[in-house]
Amino acid sequence: MPLAEWSIFGLLAFAKGLPRLRRDALRRSWAHYPTGELRGQTLLVVGVGAIGAEVARLASAFGMRVIGVKRDLAEQVPHVESVHPPKQLRELVADADGIVVTLH
Repeated sequence: MPLAEWSIFGLLAFAKGLPRLRRDALRRSWAHYPTGELRGQTLLVVGVGAIGAEVARLASAFGMRVIGVKRDLAEQVPHVESVHPPKQLRELVADADGIVVTLH
């Protein structure tokens, strides 16, 4: 799903410092510096429907811990460690390294 891939692209862009990489390329500066990783980060997916489930699958392939927010808690979502009701959103945001909102 293209939207799920765009979400992962955004997460990678921030983790790898894409704005700095672009600035450095324009200046032809090739200094080495550490960048972040998605592995070990916690991703909060708000709205774990079809798109959110695909975001969770891709994020887990990068080694991310995925938690989700969904109205219907009855069904399990593959690649999502735990699913929570919307009323817990405020608490969950505090523990997230990244947030993807896939509501429609």
